Amino acid sequence: MRRGAGYGHTVAIDLLPNDLTDPNVGKLMGAVAEKTAKDFKITREMCDKWAVLSYERTTKANKDGLLKHSIAPIKISEKETVLILNFLQNSSSFFPGL
Repeated sequence: MRRGAGYGHTVAIDLLPNDLTDPNVGKLMGAVAEKTAKDFKITREMCDKWAVLSYERTTKANKDGLLKHSIAPIKISEKETVLILNFLQNSSSFFPGL
């Protein structure tokens, strides 16, 4: 409805809950994740360590050229400047100190 609804009834449907719902159990993914963490005794610290390890592995794989086939170039044009990105962003720019 970018141009307005005009006359008459208009119904706006929020699709976000559908996108955040686990289709296997019909519950919000956050609730499913919390229950899974509780059932398997997964702590926030364990999740954080796994995230750092995963990011380090991805950074190394990218440096070793193992992800070349998985990264599509992105062309960014602004006035006279053209920038083509075809690499994974360095983790240190997202998480200083890693």
